[in-house]
Amino acid sequence: MNDSVYDKHPLINNEIINNKTNSVPIVSRQPSNETEEPQFGQEWPCGACAVLLGTCHLTAGLTLIIFDVITNHVSGTAFAISASLSYIICAILAFIGARRLDRAAQLMLVFFTLVSLAMSLALFFESGVLVSKLCTPKEILHCSHRKNIVHTFLLCLSLMETVFCTITLIVCFRSLRRAYFVPEPGFPYGTLIAGNFRTLRFDPPILTRRSHLVDELLR
Repeated sequence: MNDSVYDKHPLINNEIINNKTNSVPIVSRQPSNETEEPQFGQEWPCGACAVLLGTCHLTAGLTLIIFDVITNHVSGTAFAISASLSYIICAILAFIGARRLDRAAQLMLVFFTLVSLAMSLALFFESGVLVSKLCTPKEILHCSHRKNIVHTFLLCLSLMETVFCTITLIVCFRSLRRAYFVPEPGFPYGTLIAGNFRTLRFDPPILTRRSHLVDELLR
C-alpha cells in the first residue's frame, strides 16, 4: 500500500527523500569560558594577568641587570646577574602563556619562577645582612655611604620580585588545577578571587569512633 501511494505521488516521494538527505544536525557551541576542558590553541582567560606579571618580571630583570652593571664594583654581589636573567626568562614565558593555554609553558614558568624566587631570597638576605652590618650603632655615621645605598636598593628590588614570583606561582597553580575559567580578569587579584574552584575542593576525612571513651568523657 505504501508503494502504491509513493508511485501515485512521485513529487511527495522526492520531497521526502530530499528532506532526509539535506537534513544537517545542529551542533550548539558554547563559549570557551563555559567549557570544562581546555582545547588546543585556546586562549588563556588569564591573559591580562600574564601580561601584567610578565611586564613586572621584565621591568625588574632589566632594572637589576642595568643597575648591577653600573654598581657591581661597589656591591660585589654574585646573585644579581643570575637573578636578572631568571626574571627575564619568567617574563618571556608569561608573555607566551598570555597568548594561549599551554600547559608546558606554564610548567616551565613555574620552574623558572621557583628559581627566581630562590635568587630573590638569596639577594634579599645577602643585602639585608650587609645593610645590618653597615648600620650598627657604632657605625651609624656610615649608613649613608654608597655601598649601603646600593644594597638597600637591591634589598627593595629583590623584595618586590619575591612578591611577583609568589603571585605568579599562585596564578599558575590555579591554572594547572583547571581553575582558570575567569570571565575577563583584568588583574591578578581578580584571578585569585574568581574562577572554577570545584577542582580545588577537598573533602575532609571522616572520623570513625573506635571506642566509647569519647562518650564516657562527654557524660
